[in-house]
Amino acid sequence: MSRALNRVIEMARTSAYREIRQAYNIPVKNLRNDMSIVKANPTMLSAKLNALGRPLPIAVFQARQTAKGVTANIAKRRVLIRGAFFAKMPNGHKGVFSRGQYIGKTFERRQGRVKKWPANDLAINELYSKSVPAALLNSAVLDSVKKKIETNLVPRARHELNNILRNLGR
Repeated sequence: MSRALNRVIEMARTSAYREIRQAYNIPVKNLRNDMSIVKANPTMLSAKLNALGRPLPIAVFQARQTAKGVTANIAKRRVLIRGAFFAKMPNGHKGVFSRGQYIGKTFERRQGRVKKWPANDLAINELYSKSVPAALLNSAVLDSVKKKIETNLVPRARHELNNILRNLGR
């Protein structure tokens, strides 16, 4: 049974990759970094698909600099982020930045200068989008993963049982 559970959870992870990429255009590299599997074994007959991670930088969504700001291909549509720009940090990290601040989960861009002197009024921050765990909790993605598990678990368990019985007959 543990073999069947492990195979089905791997199928579910692949299905999750596919559905998340289709819905949000998140690169597979980022999905692999933030999704992991806890495998079953004969003493613990349960398998888990874990999704951990922070919001993804806008730069991973095929971002491009334009005269008005930066455009990014988020959730199957190209979005213009006015006033945003690309920058490379001293440590080599490339990202999309804008002057403003995050208030909760939304980024509030500065509309005008608040203080003129002695320094700039708002800091420059990197822009982020959805996280992999949030994308996995989307109802369409979650339903697809559940369906994959439900349709494949029993046939896979039969297959593994038949393999064991066939090997016993040798």
